[in-house]
Amino acid sequence: MTMKPLLGLAMFTAVCATAANAVPTEIVVRVLARDGKLVGNPAGGASIIIRDTLTGQILATGKTVGSSGNTDELAVDPRTDQSVITGPGDAEFVATIDLESPRRITAEIGAPGLGAYGGSAASSTQWVLPGKSPYGRNGWILTLPGFMVDFLKPARHQEVPKGPVSVPIEANIVLMCGCPLSVGGIWDPSKYEIRYSVSAKGKPVANGPMRYGGQPNRFLGEFTAPGKAVYDIIVTAFDPASGNSGVAETTFQVDN
Repeated sequence: MTMKPLLGLAMFTAVCATAANAVPTEIVVRVLARDGKLVGNPAGGASIIIRDTLTGQILATGKTVGSSGNTDELAVDPRTDQSVITGPGDAEFVATIDLESPRRITAEIGAPGLGAYGGSAASSTQWVLPGKSPYGRNGWILTLPGFMVDFLKPARHQEVPKGPVSVPIEANIVLMCGCPLSVGGIWDPSKYEIRYSVSAKGKPVANGPMRYGGQPNRFLGEFTAPGKAVYDIIVTAFDPASGNSGVAETTFQVDN
């Protein structure tokens, strides 16, 4: 009759001992846009998930918060991972987890506005030791590829009563850090391939390059919708040098 209380006491003692042995361990994750700067407040912050690699258990979630960092150090004259390239206030996600022993940890990163921009993501796995922050002063830096492409015109599911009609296309395009695409700037649009394509009922209607819209990040095109149909419009951005790419889709409808 006395065995169950003793067993319960033993289990409670073991749990307390395990908790007492756990060491709070800080993990700092930073997200660097490929060919750009840190992903932080200007872009809306990258999503972060930290997991136990073996079990899949989620240990922490959130997003990066802070500035996009020093342009010269990150984009003009980038340094190696061993150099200090980040400073106070630069974008980061910080979590403290309790570790009793070395543990394989996976950091997963996702683009700002993950659903809207097509799901650019990356992950990295490494051993983390109790009380030892991975990757020193810069934190655990992961690189996020791609462009964020957002339609401005036509509005999603826009309808007009009758064709033919000239349809303007306008898109806002930035790197994952929110870094601006501007003529003569570090991220000059002339380096990128920005195009649109239009189809209806599975058949091509129009395609061509988008032109720079005269202000940072804006790109323009147009096509003629000849008659009644739902037109699928796709805008793509591609950097041949880095491999960055981005896509946005919308529809336009002519009723008659």
